[in-house]
Amino acid sequence: MQNRSNKPIDLYLVSSPLHFFWAWLLADRHKEARDAHLWLIDQYTDKPMAFTTLLDRVSMPFVQWQLLAGREAKGWVKWRQRKERFAMTEAWCAEHRPASVLIGNDRSVLGQFVLKTAKQMAEQQGTRCTGVFLDDGVFSYLGRAASKSWSERWVDNAIKKLMFGRWYDTPQTVGASRWVDEAWLMFPKEGQGNLSSKRCLPLMTDQLQKEAGLRAFEPMAEAVLAEHDWEAARLERLDGLFTLPNHRIFKHIEGYRTNLLAELNRQVQQGKRIAVKYHPAAGNQDLLGLKKAGFEVVPSNLSFEVLLPFLGECEVVGDFSTTILLAQYLTNKPVRWMASSFDDNAERMKRLCQAVGIEIKEPEEDKHAPTL
Repeated sequence: MQNRSNKPIDLYLVSSPLHFFWAWLLADRHKEARDAHLWLIDQYTDKPMAFTTLLDRVSMPFVQWQLLAGREAKGWVKWRQRKERFAMTEAWCAEHRPASVLIGNDRSVLGQFVLKTAKQMAEQQGTRCTGVFLDDGVFSYLGRAASKSWSERWVDNAIKKLMFGRWYDTPQTVGASRWVDEAWLMFPKEGQGNLSSKRCLPLMTDQLQKEAGLRAFEPMAEAVLAEHDWEAARLERLDGLFTLPNHRIFKHIEGYRTNLLAELNRQVQQGKRIAVKYHPAAGNQDLLGLKKAGFEVVPSNLSFEVLLPFLGECEVVGDFSTTILLAQYLTNKPVRWMASSFDDNAERMKRLCQAVGIEIKEPEEDKHAPTL
């Protein structure tokens, strides 16, 4: 598709619901002045993210989008797929000359190739293409431990350079690859220490922009809720939403279910309408028997971003999770962090919550407090 508007072009490389959400909000905000293109990258063929099938049914802020699936491919098939997509990328960048490439996962091989290609072509033309990292949630502030592992820093890095070329750069943490110039973050001051080599900027500058972004996302969010036979009104009635961590965390915590039920019951006794959302890894399982205990359980495979426009006056409670950062950043509603452990990660999360104004409640503060 040729660019017929003469507006600067922004290319969004999206591989997760969070980055789809940021892309939507940013593209909508700049749609009068810039053309936004969307590539859904690194998706599974049989199970792309939930938004994919709805893009042509909901009015969207992108002038063009495409799905690049096949993440499950292996061996020769994977190699051939990458070759084809590298060639497609070169042709697309030569035609469209994007002014910026915005990416959520800068470890992606295809993502880095797009960044490299767009930036190099711009330089050859005497212009500039800006590589932008979009906030990845908790990892943007606390770092990604796996990125510092010996296997990823040396073995995986060497293999990828051998297969694709010296241009591939294994970042020491999310957003730190050499092709990224700027990091657009919810809390840029707190992210600067983790991304010291990048220019850290705010995703949005004021509450009006945030509210406008949530309103712009509502039609897509409503469409996703409808796919799950849920109505926004069920969320708007809530006083509290408990977002649980991955079950691999809480299955090792003694008394987790007992403490959680005690806290939920205490909230109900105060006259509050409460719901619980498992981590997406739980699938369709009610791992703690919360439905049987009489509590409303939000489908785990509904991304939290879809819920945000409809939470009204709802308090959001969570643990080592991006959900509480999103709720704190985008709404004026109360947000609570409740620790499930006392390790170094928990201490760093505590400091982050203190810095951004999230209420902190540690287990020892109250014998009924759940270890979320």
